[in-house]
Amino acid sequence: MKRILAVAALLATVVAPAFAQGVKSYYGAVDIGSLTYPGSPSAVTLSGGYRVAPNWAAEAGYALIGNSTTNTGFGNITVSQSLLSLVAVYTHPREKNFSVFGKAGLGINSYSVSGTGAFAGASSSSTSTNPIFGVGGQYDINRQVGVRAQYEMLGSANSSSLSRVSIGATYN
Repeated sequence: MKRILAVAALLATVVAPAFAQGVKSYYGAVDIGSLTYPGSPSAVTLSGGYRVAPNWAAEAGYALIGNSTTNTGFGNITVSQSLLSLVAVYTHPREKNFSVFGKAGLGINSYSVSGTGAFAGASSSSTSTNPIFGVGGQYDINRQVGVRAQYEMLGSANSSSLSRVSIGATYN
């Protein structure tokens, strides 16, 4: 939770001056979704973007993926991970307030494993860089607030493929 608050504060610090000046090229988003990773709980992503052209944006995000714990009978093994991403987003308007989008970029997945009981003191961690691809749709409630749903392929962590279905909100 502390990580989420720290990232939210950082994003607010970076984009707040743009909001104060009335610049509409910046946006922030919060997405919540479930992963296909075995035993993994949901993931919360905080992201911010900048529209470099009417249909193109650059978006950076930080996903905090909940811990998953497995009880082996001899102790617990806990997996913790997070994902830092940088993607290009192409948006195609379909109707008055609805658009579809695609995204592609890179993600840095940080992964750590620790144990208790018979596995006490055992730990490992790794970081991998993977391509990210996604598609989704967004409905703009008004000029500032939108809601979106998306499917993302997030690469792999510890030999397992990661993908996510999420819903979220954006603020221009």
